[in-house]
Amino acid sequence: MSTVASAIRRLWWRRFLALLAIIVIIALIAVMTSSQLGATIEALTPPGLPEPVSASEQVSLDQGWNAEDADRFHHKAQGTQTLPIPLSWFLALEAPLNSPFAIPFFKRERFSDNRYLLRFGFIESAESENNEYGLPIGLCIFAVSVDPRAFA
Repeated sequence: MSTVASAIRRLWWRRFLALLAIIVIIALIAVMTSSQLGATIEALTPPGLPEPVSASEQVSLDQGWNAEDADRFHHKAQGTQTLPIPLSWFLALEAPLNSPFAIPFFKRERFSDNRYLLRFGFIESAESENNEYGLPIGLCIFAVSVDPRAFA
């Protein structure tokens, strides 16, 4: 290829890239000045959650139970299976962020953290023999085994 042909090709690519940059800038200006931009951002933003509330004092009514019986009752399955997923999956879930633009900038907290779950009215509970991961009272996750053929 001659130097004249390569020079013409480089000039053509420069002009093409300059034209493409101008089109992108015009498109960005059109999007940024659009009245729909605010509505789009608002639609992508999840609703704000209340701050987590921690009870100052937890009072247990006298039901003739010792502490071990109460702990076992609060953290064992009562028959309802809300999240039929493996425990490892539940513990790996991430809590949602408050803004679609926060994804690359903020550290994600875990869904199973008390800082997140207490916002929904759960009662904080310490780790114990029956509550190995420190989940709130009333939240019981089965150790479900996963059959890989179910996802094939």
